[in-house]
Amino acid sequence: MFQRQAAFAAAHKDLAVRLFMSGAGEESPGYLAQVRWFDERLQSRHYPGLRYKWRLVDGERHSGTKPESYNRAVRLRVRAARRQPERQVGAQPNVSPFQPQR
Repeated sequence: MFQRQAAFAAAHKDLAVRLFMSGAGEESPGYLAQVRWFDERLQSRHYPGLRYKWRLVDGERHSGTKPESYNRAVRLRVRAARRQPERQVGAQPNVSPFQPQR
């Protein structure tokens, strides 16, 4: 994963996505260090199109973060969809706000 992010950064100036990432406070120290390193690298890229949130979920291990992380990721996406202007007549009807951004 670390090599892929470096290769992507070398080839791209932007990453136009919304991303929520979390780590578990009670995760094994080595794994959590890698997650934090990835978080720091991602933020250091300063991609103009990246909408990114990071959270350390205290008191949880790896699988214990899923309910909170899924919930926060959905909220991040829904908030973004609410901020989009109303679609004009003739625009694509029935387009889900959960489709990937282009």
